[in-house]
Amino acid sequence: MLSKLRKEKEGLLVLGIVESPLELVPSIIAQHSAVQAAAKARRKKAEHTLLDEALHSAALKMLPDCEKRGRPDVLHRSLLTALDSVLARENLLKLFVHTSDEAIIEVKPETRLPRRFARFTGLMEQLLLTKRVPPKGTALMQLRRRKLAVHIQRLKPSCTFLLTETGTPTPPTELAKSICSEDKPLVMIGGFAHGFFTSTTMQLAERKVCVYPAPLPASTVIGIVLHSVANQLKLSEQRFNPV
Repeated sequence: MLSKLRKEKEGLLVLGIVESPLELVPSIIAQHSAVQAAAKARRKKAEHTLLDEALHSAALKMLPDCEKRGRPDVLHRSLLTALDSVLARENLLKLFVHTSDEAIIEVKPETRLPRRFARFTGLMEQLLLTKRVPPKGTALMQLRRRKLAVHIQRLKPSCTFLLTETGTPTPPTELAKSICSEDKPLVMIGGFAHGFFTSTTMQLAERKVCVYPAPLPASTVIGIVLHSVANQLKLSEQRFNPV
């Protein structure tokens, strides 16, 4: 039962930000003038910098699936929303990022990310190059080359929810009740700004849910879901009126 999980602080909800376009500049566009100019300004090799539409828009158009790539800002906002949530603060959230090139980044709930995007960019570059942050000591973030399907098998969720515009219309309060009725729920939310989930990701979901009848940013959806679950568990009331 979730009440038992809550007491044992083993984590109530597993949140996966999936198909996130987090990647270093591909070698195929590393020599592009826009890419070289951005890298030179930071005194870094182009291949050691994060692919970012704001800096590399001209070069980005040369890549396949370009509409879903080069938006690390989406992940930045999404992670900040998740890590700032009441569930994370109560140690009731397990969080991971799945990248579009099939890597899993495990993020500890006590991680405190930089608020400024420039610093976040540097941190993600370090993570992609060294596979962990910080490089020494206890890793707050760790990258593993692992397919999403394999990671889900390792998690063994009792039910896998996918938030998608094509899902069954479900008010957030009803979704929260469904999540809280599970022993180990996994909720997956897309970490991209445009485009659609791959068929592979869609097939991994047992329940496909839509919480709003119009497109919303990933960070907004995360905020809605985590806030609704926290309300369902009456976490604020417990803090105001401790037993």
